[in-house]
Amino acid sequence: MSLVREPSRWPARAGRRHVRPSAPQRRGSVYALVLATVCVAVAIVLGGLELTGIAARKSALVGDMTAARGLAFSAVDQGVAVLASDSAWRTTFASGAIALPVGSVSGGTMSASVADPADALLGNNDEQAVVIYGIGRRGSARQMVQATLRPTPRAFAALGYAAHVVGTMTLGGTIIASEPLRSVGNVTASSARVGAPVMTSGTISGSMYLGTTTTGVVAVSYPTSAAISYWQSRGVLIDINSIPSSTIENTYLLPTYNPYAPNTPSSVYVINCAGKSLTIKNCRIASTLVLLNPGSRTNITAGVSLEAPAGQPALLATGPVDMNITRSTISDSEIQVTLLGLGNTLSGLGISGNTYVCRIKGLVYATGNLTLRGTTRVEGAVLGDANLTVSDTPIIDHEATLLTSPPRGFWEGLDLRVVDGSWKQAVDP
Repeated sequence: MSLVREPSRWPARAGRRHVRPSAPQRRGSVYALVLATVCVAVAIVLGGLELTGIAARKSALVGDMTAARGLAFSAVDQGVAVLASDSAWRTTFASGAIALPVGSVSGGTMSASVADPADALLGNNDEQAVVIYGIGRRGSARQMVQATLRPTPRAFAALGYAAHVVGTMTLGGTIIASEPLRSVGNVTASSARVGAPVMTSGTISGSMYLGTTTTGVVAVSYPTSAAISYWQSRGVLIDINSIPSSTIENTYLLPTYNPYAPNTPSSVYVINCAGKSLTIKNCRIASTLVLLNPGSRTNITAGVSLEAPAGQPALLATGPVDMNITRSTISDSEIQVTLLGLGNTLSGLGISGNTYVCRIKGLVYATGNLTLRGTTRVEGAVLGDANLTVSDTPIIDHEATLLTSPPRGFWEGLDLRVVDGSWKQAVDP
């Protein structure tokens, strides 16, 4: 027997009726949720891929920029080497562009140029500093650097010796020198005490040598008389006939004072001796002295203070000079004793109450025979195209700056050197 459930006699209470969703509605909601989840996931994946691409491109650009900067520095290094190998580079590269031996490397390219920041003219002054630019390129990156190059004189090697002569060297007495004595011709010592190394391309004989002796040395670079011509062209010519008895005595020759005709002061004085023997004694000279055609008995004696201005030679001569200083000092009061009527003028120039060391301070160069005797002290170097004779007790205290900053006319070339602290990032000039 089956049971049949009768309908409730009581109606359902209001608000208590529950309507269950149908199956199709539930499936639509799930689909929307899944779709939204998939979209979010896809967006995340695509965003990650984009970020990865940006990072990769950024990394590649940084790599290209680093490589390009390295190429720019290499371009400068190559450019300096190219300029240094061409003595006429100011003419060769007048346009500024430098032809580099290696223009590309490591997937990049490089180039270099040079410019004169002073007046934009490379060829008008060999001593002017220049700026060199290096450009490196790789990919889309471009880098530029610059450095300042200063031409630095390369002194003749002969300036590195206390004395260097092309002829023979005859040594007597006691000679003290802070650097070696060198000659092309033979060296002979007689009753001598030579307190310095001696070098020659010829032979060495006699005694006594307290330092090392070396024969058969190879000749080194040496100046020519063109150096004298250079300083001659820049000096004031003094008339030899205006010098009483051809003797410069008890007076001054200064950049601010010249007692001889034409009385024009200068840092360089030129005296054409015209074969006359000039005597220089008991005086103070603070300018470069150039003696042309001096006579055979031209001499510097007694108390003389001869000191060249910075960067200039002290004494140049196209003939023989006998250096025979015998005093240690000389004072203004001694020099001025015969300068009647000039006291006020000289005092106004600061020439009063001073005492000077008797010496020759600076470079000495002569085309004729040189004699070094007495207690002569040379603070510089002695160069001669002929012979050198030494006696008594002279001293040559070599000045090292003659090698690093030689006077004009006494260098064999100019080396380009990068100025410390001049490297920097550059923009197109």
